[in-house]
Amino acid sequence: MGASSDRISSLPDDLIILILTHLGSAAAAARTSVLSRRWRRIWTHLPELFLNEPAATSDSIDAALAAAYSAGGTLRLLAITMPRDANAARVSPWLRFASQRLAGELSLDVNLRLTGATEPEEGSRKLELPPCERVTEMDVCFNYYTLGLPHDRISFPALAVLNMSCAKIEAQDLERLGSLPRLRELVLRGITLATVYDVSIRSDTLERLIYLVSRTRRLEIVAPKLQALRTYSSSGPDHEIAEAYVVAPSLADLAWFFYDPQRHRFVGAGRHLRKLSLLDSSTTALMQRFDTADELEIKLSMDWVREGYENFMNAMSKPTKCKVLDLQLRYRGLPSHFHAPCVLYLLKKSSGLRRIVVHLPLGNMDIQVGNMCPLSRCSCRSPENAKIENILLVT
Repeated sequence: MGASSDRISSLPDDLIILILTHLGSAAAAARTSVLSRRWRRIWTHLPELFLNEPAATSDSIDAALAAAYSAGGTLRLLAITMPRDANAARVSPWLRFASQRLAGELSLDVNLRLTGATEPEEGSRKLELPPCERVTEMDVCFNYYTLGLPHDRISFPALAVLNMSCAKIEAQDLERLGSLPRLRELVLRGITLATVYDVSIRSDTLERLIYLVSRTRRLEIVAPKLQALRTYSSSGPDHEIAEAYVVAPSLADLAWFFYDPQRHRFVGAGRHLRKLSLLDSSTTALMQRFDTADELEIKLSMDWVREGYENFMNAMSKPTKCKVLDLQLRYRGLPSHFHAPCVLYLLKKSSGLRRIVVHLPLGNMDIQVGNMCPLSRCSCRSPENAKIENILLVT
C-alpha cells in the first residue's frame, strides 16, 4: 500500500483528537501511536485526560502528566483513579498539575495505601489542596485522609460543583468551601471534622446541599437560594447534630434523617415542598412542619412485630398531603407481605393522590398467596388486615 493511500496518517489533528478523546482512556489513546507516526504524541494534546486504567501505577500517571504538561495547553477534564502504590507524596504533584493546567472538571478517586504499613504515619495522612482558580467542578474521594485547604475564598473562584467524600477536614476549612463565590452544589459524604465543632455555611449562590458530616455539634445554614437539602443526624456521639438553624426561604426538596423539631429549626421556609423524603418513623415529625408536598417519598422499613405496626399507624395518622406517593419497601429479612397493611393504611390516609410508585426489592418473595404466616406476632394476623392477604406484590 503506498503512502498516498495512508488515510489514517492524513487525517487532520482536530479529527484525531476528537477520536482519541472518545476512547475515554489516556493509555488507550497512547497505544494508538502504533497506527501512525503522526499519532504518537497527539494524545498529549487531548482536552480530556482519563488516567483510570486498572493496571496504572504512580509512575505511569507521573509520565502521562509530564507529557501533557510538556505539550502545553489547557485541559477541560482530568480524571484520575488512584493506583495501589500511591501515597500522599505522589498525589500532591498531581493536584498541582490540576491547579496549573485544568480549566474545567477534576475527578480524583484517592485510595491511598502505603506499602508495608497498615496505618500511615501522621505526616503522610495529609493532603494539601492547592488553589485551583479555573476548576469549575470537583468530584474527589480522599479515603479519610486529612485535607488542607487554602485560607481564602479566591483560591476557587470558578468552582460551581463540589462533591467530596471520605475526608477529614477542619471546620473552618469546611465553612470556607461552603462560602465560595460561585458554588451552586455542595455534596459532603463521609466527611469527619478534625474535632467536634460548630459549622456555619453561608452562601448567596448555593442551591443544593448534601451534608453528611460527623462531629458537627451545631449546624447553621443561611442560603437564600437553597432548594434541595439532605442531611443526617443520629443518636451516636459523633453523628448527632445537637442543634440546627436553617434559613432557606427557597427550600423545595428535603430529606433530614433523625429530625428533632425541638432542636432543628427551619426559618423562612414555607409549609409546602416539591419533595419530602422520610427514612422511618423518626423523621415523621417533618410532616407536621411541612404538611403539603408534590411528592412524598417514604422508605418503609421497620420491625415486623405488632408493636412496630402500631407505631407506624400512629406516626402516619396524618401524612403530608401529596400528589405523588413514592414507597420504597425494605425487608431486612422480613416476610414481604408485611408491607401490604402498611401500604393500604397509607392509601386510606392519603387523599388527592394522582400517582403511586412502589419500589420492591429483589429477593425474599417466597411468601405465596394462601400460605400461613409462620410469625406468630406478624401484623397480618390482626383481624383488620386479614382481608388484604390475597394481595401479592411482585418485582
